[in-house]
Amino acid sequence: MTEPRDDIKPSSNHRNPDAVREKRQRVLYLRQMDGLTPRQLVLDHASREGISVSTAWRDWNQVQSWNETDFQKDREAMVSRLTAARWRLFSKSMQKGHYQTACSVLDSLSKTVRDGEVDSAQTDVKLNISIEPPAEK
Repeated sequence: MTEPRDDIKPSSNHRNPDAVREKRQRVLYLRQMDGLTPRQLVLDHASREGISVSTAWRDWNQVQSWNETDFQKDREAMVSRLTAARWRLFSKSMQKGHYQTACSVLDSLSKTVRDGEVDSAQTDVKLNISIEPPAEK
């Protein structure tokens, strides 16, 4: 028989409900990129983990808060990555002669830098129409 090794610890502490809950939530966090809808993810999560559907929805709410935190942390870097991807797409579109795609990408890039925006003061158009009574003869 093999002797138990002291350096190997259990994957989760079953006596600590917070650790068990967090492990479940991490599994759901990783599965959210599988292309399923949130309802499908939650129902599948409930059946896989052996928990109630309401508990699975609470896990989903925690995953959503993690997503929001991740997005806020990566927001500035995301804009630069998207802009770089748009430039690569524009370059490839021009090389291959896909001019309509290139036009759309240029439009998207111009919106990113807010080029061509009209001031909101100029867009407020007021139209006054008045009807005068017919002139007497």
